Amino acid sequence: MPDKVLIHSRFPKAMLVRIGQRYDLMDTAGKPPAEVFTTEQLAGVRALITAGGTPLGAAAMDTLPNSQRLSVTARAMTGSILRRRANVESRSATVRRRMPPRSPIWR
Repeated sequence: MPDKVLIHSRFPKAMLVRIGQRYDLMDTAGKPPAEVFTTEQLAGVRALITAGGTPLGAAAMDTLPNSQRLSVTARAMTGSILRRRANVESRSATVRRRMPPRSPIWR
């Protein structure tokens, strides 16, 4: 039997289909897990996937006693960072000096 993975946020269907090929998905559609599933169902969850913008409190984590993994995703962040970098590089040298140093990841 594949491991149970709790989906805490709303994700694109294509992403869920791909993950669902390897794992047994339990989708809460952004609601607290205890409102959607019973305690017995949540006891079998081994991993949790959530989006960075979705609140996930201690009470929600307490409903998952056997969870071993937590995955938090962030989408559309790279595009905004690249646009900001392009704007900074197009300004004059004096403006660039006032900006904080760039992360080594983007050099």
